[in-house]
Amino acid sequence: MNAKTTIFGVLTAVALAFTPFAATAGEQPPPTAEMKAFWYDEEHIVDFAYMSEYAVLPKREDVTIVDSRPAKMFGPGHIPTAIALPDSKFAELAPTMLPEDKDQLLIFYCGGYHCKLSHNSARSAAEMGYTNVKVYAAGMPDWKFQGGRPAIDTVYLQQLMAAPEPVMVIDSRPANKIGGGVIPGAINIPDSQFDALAGLLPADKDIPLVFYCGGFICKLSDKSAVKAMALGYTNVSTYPPGFPAWKKEVAVVAMNVAPDGEAATIAAVPEMAAPGEGTIPIDEFKAILAEMPDDVMIVDVRDTDEYARGAIPGTTNIPVGDLEDQLFDLPDDKRIVFVCTSGGRSGEAYDLVKLLREDLNVAYVDAVMQFSADGSVEITAH
Repeated sequence: MNAKTTIFGVLTAVALAFTPFAATAGEQPPPTAEMKAFWYDEEHIVDFAYMSEYAVLPKREDVTIVDSRPAKMFGPGHIPTAIALPDSKFAELAPTMLPEDKDQLLIFYCGGYHCKLSHNSARSAAEMGYTNVKVYAAGMPDWKFQGGRPAIDTVYLQQLMAAPEPVMVIDSRPANKIGGGVIPGAINIPDSQFDALAGLLPADKDIPLVFYCGGFICKLSDKSAVKAMALGYTNVSTYPPGFPAWKKEVAVVAMNVAPDGEAATIAAVPEMAAPGEGTIPIDEFKAILAEMPDDVMIVDVRDTDEYARGAIPGTTNIPVGDLEDQLFDLPDDKRIVFVCTSGGRSGEAYDLVKLLREDLNVAYVDAVMQFSADGSVEITAH
């Protein structure tokens, strides 16, 4: 590691084996007619340019951006200012999380063209009486491909700080604004001095950088993140809740941010599933498909109409919405692998089983899967 990345007391850490905000997402193939068949309403599908006008800091008050993916996908990388409202919990959480004003703009998104979750939630919102509902169908894969800065939440930032590999956390506020403290281990590179102090950034352009400032009302971190990406850094994210949220939620701050300052204490990391927990490597899953061993059960949690149009032979179809009712019919003597089109619904299935039947040996495929009528399937990493 470059020496400049180690002189700031505690240089926080992240597991590089899983870098969800890495700018490595490829362009999605255009959506097919089959995909569009389950879309909310093509007239209300929006693109990256439209989303970019609303996913900004300071946070706009005239829009609510909703991430419909499973909650565990939100923390490691989401569109800035979005709220986490998984489609599987929409009926339970929407009444308190969505705005009282039924005319406010709502924009739903999830895991890309293959993902139905945002469309399902959009329909549910319309049924609740919301009148201005949009869906960013290209979703998170397109946001990253187009150069949008992924955002992370407080709990995930704590995970990064506790992991064994390097990350640099940067406070973009002016030096005279950090008297109340900084996030432990962060260095202060005021956005106004970014060009002059860019030499403090690590020489390795793949080391993750996390920028933050004064919360949702502050755009300095976003501006600095753009500058870092322009310099070629490939793992850039922002922490939009910023120092106010950290101070409130974690209540551990550092008061000394000088280069020769002593190491600050990092708060205890909340217990939560590690990034990627429960996923099965694509190569391993392909090996299972080649053999179809008797001790593995593949459960396709797509809707029945999707399954009927194309599915892997020998698999069982249990739509994710029906899974809880059939949970105790699942075998405890086989490994169960959940699949869907993008990892969203299969991830929900995994979470549900781990919550209600810990005795089962389960995993899920977190990848884009295109099923054909002849039984073949194309699997592509996100």
